[in-house]
Amino acid sequence: MHKVFIYLFLCWNSTALRLAPAFDQTGGSSTKDMKLIQLVGDSVDRFMIDDWCEDHKEDGSVLLFGQQPSGDFGQWSYMGQVDETLEKLFKSSNVGAWKTWQGRICVVQKLGITAAFVFNPKGVDTQGPWWHQDVFERWNASLCDLGNPTPDCHDHSLYLGPALRAIQARTQLTPHATVFSSNAWDVDRLRFHQHLPWESFEHGDVQDEWQHNATKLINAIKPIVPNSQIIWHTSALGKENNQAYTFDKIVDQEGLDSGLTILPGSHLGVHAFNSAAHKMCKKENIPVEEWELDNIQYRDAFHPVRRTLVAWMENMVQKYL
Repeated sequence: MHKVFIYLFLCWNSTALRLAPAFDQTGGSSTKDMKLIQLVGDSVDRFMIDDWCEDHKEDGSVLLFGQQPSGDFGQWSYMGQVDETLEKLFKSSNVGAWKTWQGRICVVQKLGITAAFVFNPKGVDTQGPWWHQDVFERWNASLCDLGNPTPDCHDHSLYLGPALRAIQARTQLTPHATVFSSNAWDVDRLRFHQHLPWESFEHGDVQDEWQHNATKLINAIKPIVPNSQIIWHTSALGKENNQAYTFDKIVDQEGLDSGLTILPGSHLGVHAFNSAAHKMCKKENIPVEEWELDNIQYRDAFHPVRRTLVAWMENMVQKYL
């Protein structure tokens, strides 16, 4: 079931949305003083950018969307404005699935910080099929026509690279930090399409393959953000993370609705891939932000509440910018 949301858009002075070439509002920072942090992840990261931007509204934050909001995968921030320039950059990328990026930029001139987000529904996998690709097809944004693939179908740099370059072009900033996350969508892709038993996520071959693919994802993006520090954050387990909430106890494969926010039992796979992420980051000398924590409160099945996400974002800004 998908909810329909009504968005109210305020009328802003056009200068308020002017990101490039100048950040010249009173009391703000010049372009050269601004620092950019980019998040490449899932809807948890998207909520985090929106929540953090709303939290800094008194600091004059501006939130720009690269497309019209969608009600799928959670409500978008009320304060976001569709930015025509960013949308045109996305559209001109020659990536047919550009709407899947759900790209956005939050500018807080008073703090000298710009935070951006790109959704990566493919996770660490370049082959497909992917989790929720049926939803994206309803947006006329197919992740890939496997029968007639375009170059970006099976290449991380060609799929995600244009989005990151568009953000850099719009802000005229190069990122100080690029934060990756890819666990939950990898887990649900393997379970839904390959019917992987939950216990198999702990197996060495599955762990090794995920680490190999995650390393390929990072290495594909590094040349696009050559001066950026690379960070990985693990994933929260979700609201229903007890042993009883598993796939076999809830619904069989034939009765599963792919529109579910997260598959029953996903916490078991997410925990396993969080462990794999720590191993991969140790090998690659990449810092890890640990988000698999106890006593997290959730706004729904999988997304932590606002105060948690704002605190996580503030921590990353303080540590990496």
